[in-house]
Amino acid sequence: TTEVQMKTITSMILDSYFNAQMSSRNLRRALASFSSASGGEAMKWNRECIDESDSALPFSFSVTFPGITHATAGDTVTACVWIRSNLDYAVHMNSVTLLSFAGKIVVPPNSLLSATNANEGQGGGIIIQAKTSILFSTQIDVPKDIEKIATDESGNGGEKQGTPGKGSFSKSARPRSAGITSAAGARLLSEKRFAKGPNEQNAQWSLRYLGGKPLRCDGICLVFYPVKVEKGAGPSNANLIELTIEKKKKKTAANIKRTPFEEDNYVASAWSRPANLPLTRGPRCLRILGPQSQMIVTNLTKEITDEKAVEGTVNRILLKLRAGPTELCEDIKFRLSCSSMLLCSDGTTKHLTTEEKTIADIGSARVPALVSQDPRAKEAARTDFGYSLPAGWKLLGSGLGTHDEVAPPSTSLKGGEETYIYFDIYRAQRKLPPIDFIDELGSKRSTDNTFSTLGTVVDGNEICRTDFDVTVTYRQARPKAQQRTRRRRKPIQAATPSENTPSSEEDLADVVFLEYSGSVMWTSPLSAEFEPVNRVQKAHPSGTRHPSNSTDLSASVREKKENEEVDVIDGERISTRCIIKPNEHSTEGDFEVKRIWFQDWRDSREAKTSPCELLLVNGSSNGTLFEPSSDEPARTIGKGKNIGIVYNLETRIRQGFRSGNAETNLGIVCVDWSPTATSIPPEASDAINNSVNPPIARVKFHGPLSLSAPSVMKFRGPHCYIETAPFSTKVQISPPSPKIGTPIEISISISNNTGANQTIALSVSEKDEDGKDHVSDGVLFSGMMNGEVRLSPRESAKVVYTAVAWKVGRLSLPLISVSSLRYKTWIVKGDDSPLDIFVTP
Repeated sequence: TTEVQMKTITSMILDSYFNAQMSSRNLRRALASFSSASGGEAMKWNRECIDESDSALPFSFSVTFPGITHATAGDTVTACVWIRSNLDYAVHMNSVTLLSFAGKIVVPPNSLLSATNANEGQGGGIIIQAKTSILFSTQIDVPKDIEKIATDESGNGGEKQGTPGKGSFSKSARPRSAGITSAAGARLLSEKRFAKGPNEQNAQWSLRYLGGKPLRCDGICLVFYPVKVEKGAGPSNANLIELTIEKKKKKTAANIKRTPFEEDNYVASAWSRPANLPLTRGPRCLRILGPQSQMIVTNLTKEITDEKAVEGTVNRILLKLRAGPTELCEDIKFRLSCSSMLLCSDGTTKHLTTEEKTIADIGSARVPALVSQDPRAKEAARTDFGYSLPAGWKLLGSGLGTHDEVAPPSTSLKGGEETYIYFDIYRAQRKLPPIDFIDELGSKRSTDNTFSTLGTVVDGNEICRTDFDVTVTYRQARPKAQQRTRRRRKPIQAATPSENTPSSEEDLADVVFLEYSGSVMWTSPLSAEFEPVNRVQKAHPSGTRHPSNSTDLSASVREKKENEEVDVIDGERISTRCIIKPNEHSTEGDFEVKRIWFQDWRDSREAKTSPCELLLVNGSSNGTLFEPSSDEPARTIGKGKNIGIVYNLETRIRQGFRSGNAETNLGIVCVDWSPTATSIPPEASDAINNSVNPPIARVKFHGPLSLSAPSVMKFRGPHCYIETAPFSTKVQISPPSPKIGTPIEISISISNNTGANQTIALSVSEKDEDGKDHVSDGVLFSGMMNGEVRLSPRESAKVVYTAVAWKVGRLSLPLISVSSLRYKTWIVKGDDSPLDIFVTP
């Protein structure tokens, strides 16, 4: 007979022996006779079942894993084993072996001796009484190589993929997951199996395993002998029986369409057990995952900056690494990389870098870069990104990432311990936008971009975002869990090599990695608002041909055009108010203003090409408009804190400029600023600065850093229209402080500065443009109320009005308006230049 036939015959004979009501002598003789016929070795009894708790079996059993649903390859887990004897007599259990997907697991004698409802036997075994259940716990060492765990590729009817019988399998079935043990949701597919083509069965079939590879015990091997036989024959003469019970899936009809599924994805299967075992004993299967990092990375800088970075200064990102509670971390290293993109206003994105390469025009993108401190860099270093780094800083690696791994201050961590890592990132400030003008030859030109010491051409309204990736690698060791067992009747025996006991802690170490990703949005630190000071202080329009001075415009339209740009006359002095405030999208921190100054027009290249000159009237000789002391409360700008200044400029059109008008901006206001630094936590400072390899410079702050020299941010003033006026105007009141009843002379002198004949119109009104009365009671006024005056080229004319006041105090005179009929522009605008006098007794 073949070996298979012999096993079948042996199992059938033993089934008949134990199912029959035999006396002790007859059973002893039958077993001895059969043992002699089979060679005198342990008699192998094989049984198959669909339900391992079936009472028709010689022994019912169940193996569960209390307290856990997942485990990591290489871990030691606790298994709860329940065995019930369905025999009519006591047996002596010599050994118990669990048949699992990870192979045969021999239960150590000390675990077997801790079983409940069992008596201590001989040789490390136990005695199980008839119809009695025992319960014990044992430790199982999960294989470190997850591929050593067998794959259950059985389908709904027990067939395997690739052998569907009569074509009853659905070939395009999707993976399904409904069990608690599948909560992780990850798809298990090893690199070895993934390397196979998409048409390979193994690659496709293994996609069913969601959340880890299942490990369960579907069989048990018991070596025992009946106790009443032993009493008659003695222990040395007992005939051992090796009973192997294996669970098989129930076959289904071949004509039923079945979707292949993984049994342990369903709660009913994963948590099945005998009715007398509570759910607290855990599921009957585990999900085995590969070694995974338990480390937690926390971005401490995110809490103070809200994932924003400030342009024009170095931004430091501080990360906290915390080891998991059940891991030992050795040889910790990390690697950095970053990539940037522009988020455009139309919803599109433009990648600036990828795979440590720039793919955009570096002359306009101001690509952010990783930097590090370098005390040897005394001057600003030029980079390949089109801008210069601040003094004392250099690019870190390529500026887009580190090729080599870097060690943190602490390279070893125990469970729950912490260490800190940091990195610095920089983006240059935006350069001033160019302005267009008409040169002396009448050609349209644009200013160059040399006003900003850092940065490149403005890139519109795009928002720049930098994504950074930190890859942490380390060797992970996980201490063995303490075995929780009952008090043993015998001393614990030394573990044998078959129990998979690691020879050293080194054997438990796995190389794991953790990827942490974050991002920052780049924002400009400050913004500026400009507005001309009250228009009452402005000179008369003198016939300037700016659209806002047209006599055909309504008051609302003229006000709108005045807000678009400032119109001034050649040689006029104009006051401008500048309000410096934090950018609404910037970080929540404050910025300290070191100095606000006006850039000298004569020191710029623009002076050689611009059609006009701008000269500062107020301020110090070096152009300083505001320089606070160290204790000045107004030196900081932040939420609800702004700084306002007023500067006066004299505008002149350059000599030799043929055109009578020019366009420019009212100067450039420069702000020297530094961010208010935020200190790092004391524990981070100690860990970084007191480490074995401390940094070159002591690390004290994170977020936007205050550099050795303040950053400079520059703002162009409002757009300005300058014209050589066709008329010169002078209005005088004599005497300036008249007495009651004394005649007052109001003279308006107008000169024609053009080479053409001009006709001007004069009008006097007692109501303003809104129809409200303007003239005060108590004033008599006489002169040309409406009329025209003709002027030859370069001719001047003087119009005189007389007024008499009979009241004391401030009085308003009628509104006198003068306009040019040729240009249809105002020479004197009464509404903009009302005449008031103060009459004394």
